[in-house]
Amino acid sequence: MAKTSKAATLPTVSVPDSSIDLLPGEALVGHAPDTQQLLYESEGPDKSPGYIYGTLFITNHRLSFKPAPFNTDKLSPLDRSSVVKSHYIPLRLILQAYTISSNKKRLVTAKSTLPKKINELEIICKDLRKVVFSFKSCSKSDVVHVVNSFGMYSSPSSVFHLFAFDYARVVHKTKDTHSSSSSSSQDVIPTYFNPRDWQKELDRLGVNQKQWRVTEANQHFLLCDSLPPYIVVPYNISDDTLEYAAGLHFKNRLPVWCWSHSVTGVSLTRGSLPDEDRLEAPDPRSVEYTGQDGTRYTV
Repeated sequence: MAKTSKAATLPTVSVPDSSIDLLPGEALVGHAPDTQQLLYESEGPDKSPGYIYGTLFITNHRLSFKPAPFNTDKLSPLDRSSVVKSHYIPLRLILQAYTISSNKKRLVTAKSTLPKKINELEIICKDLRKVVFSFKSCSKSDVVHVVNSFGMYSSPSSVFHLFAFDYARVVHKTKDTHSSSSSSSQDVIPTYFNPRDWQKELDRLGVNQKQWRVTEANQHFLLCDSLPPYIVVPYNISDDTLEYAAGLHFKNRLPVWCWSHSVTGVSLTRGSLPDEDRLEAPDPRSVEYTGQDGTRYTV
């Protein structure tokens, strides 16, 4: 019998709903009142880095800091714009996190052993930001729970612990209350390995169906082994022409649709450069067309 993958239920905590606004499927898993966030430019009375007080929240999707009411007059413009409102960092945007205790830094993971006393939590983001939270005024139990929860959700042991599955499960039930209870979130999250997912993406972006179409020409990777089985191409270009066009590009990566602006219709396509060794005189099968943005193309 095939073994079914099932996400384990991870612990949550009871926090007033008014604390932060939660997305569908998002759950609070820890919070630490009286947390201090290090400011970038403003200094404290003793010329040390300045802090602001607030509450640090951990959910299955993000790390969120909600500042307490305070006077922003003495803050630098950079600090004022970054901390005057509640803000958050998605867990998937975090590259690394460290606990700082007695001038020692330790990497935070789901299996890491926490020091007896944690003074600060340093967050390194993939967008080059560094955010530091101080726990000098927090209770030890809150700090341990927050850091443990952060490590568990930022380094999940299973892909099914990712927030995307929790979100899809809730949204799917909301949109289709009559669906079978056995339906899993895996059936809802698009994989783009079928034409239905691509068609939904075209509909979502309001793409002109007379300009672009989904083709099965790359099924079994007959055109290109590094493109998906189903691709979006100009509507008036036949599959035979696509096969010819693929042969003119490096590794057969012909230009394919990736995205379109929902208002202007301007499209983003990707493909490799033409292979100069394969270029010949213009082929009678070459097709010229005009995109929604007025740009003329020849394939």
